[in-house]
Amino acid sequence: MGRSPVRVAVVRRGVAPPVDVRDAGEIERALAAFARPKNGGLIATGSAATIVHRDRVISLAARHQLPAVYYDRYFATAGGLISRSQ
Repeated sequence: MGRSPVRVAVVRRGVAPPVDVRDAGEIERALAAFARPKNGGLIATGSAATIVHRDRVISLAARHQLPAVYYDRYFATAGGLISRSQ
């Protein structure tokens, strides 16, 4: 993985770096890992995998009681916690 500005910023702030997921199994493992530490959370970006697996991401976040912020309101209207757009 390259050193994108997002990756550099989150590492400097002590946050887990972004995880690139490509399939449903990777999504499930990543969300379970995010839910393990106390005060874990998820910021879901607009990647193709996030869009394609939107319902899975939302349901897994809910199952793991993982607070999640989504990049688009369509995630919130589909049951996600909150989005950054209106």
